[in-house]
Amino acid sequence: MQYFEEQNINTEIVHIVAQSYDGASVMSGHLNGVQAKVQKQYPATIYTHCMAHRLNLVVLDLCKSIKVINFKRKLVLNIVNEIYFIYRVCKKYSIY
Repeated sequence: MQYFEEQNINTEIVHIVAQSYDGASVMSGHLNGVQAKVQKQYPATIYTHCMAHRLNLVVLDLCKSIKVINFKRKLVLNIVNEIYFIYRVCKKYSIY
């Protein structure tokens, strides 16, 4: 909320309905994180873990679990690359 004040943003007219952060407790902590502070001011806000960070975590776990030859690793990474491309294109043409 301090950021809004520093930027001269009137918090009376700003209506936050959702927030999305990585999994760091300083951001997503339900007691003292940014999420909690925003939710005090705007009780109806919804918090979700950032989808880009979730995808990153999935890719990291996937890469750790692959114990096969390089060809298959490249195949999996190409598939992940395609998923990212589709996600990026859909987001680019999204109305939100």
